[in-house]
Amino acid sequence: MRIKVDYHSDIPIYKQIVSEVEDAILSKDLNEGDELPSIRKLAIEANVNPNTVAKSYFVLQAKGYIYSIAGVGYRVAKPPQNSVEERLKELENDMKAIVTKMVNFSMTKEEIKERIFRIVERVIKSGSGDKG
Repeated sequence: MRIKVDYHSDIPIYKQIVSEVEDAILSKDLNEGDELPSIRKLAIEANVNPNTVAKSYFVLQAKGYIYSIAGVGYRVAKPPQNSVEERLKELENDMKAIVTKMVNFSMTKEEIKERIFRIVERVIKSGSGDKG
């Protein structure tokens, strides 16, 4: 599993890790029962503090995305009901913030739609977005 972390983002790193794991589970890159990297291993791979990964795993466990087995590690749980819809709502809020910034840059509705359309076309043309 490859976790992308943007160290310059306003979003806390633990939340970025939570989102990455949620997305991997919801897109079926990770399936029920799959083993997650240990806290230490993921911390090394993502170049973050182990406490940050531990906090991410705690949040994921509280949300029902993962569970722990004492002495074994963390595994992917069956995604919670309505988890896809909840994640889509979060993404829509992210999009709303981006569109708001574009409006604040005095872009017209048509300019915004054209930029978004070009992004959608590039993603579709490339296959599956950032996967791989």
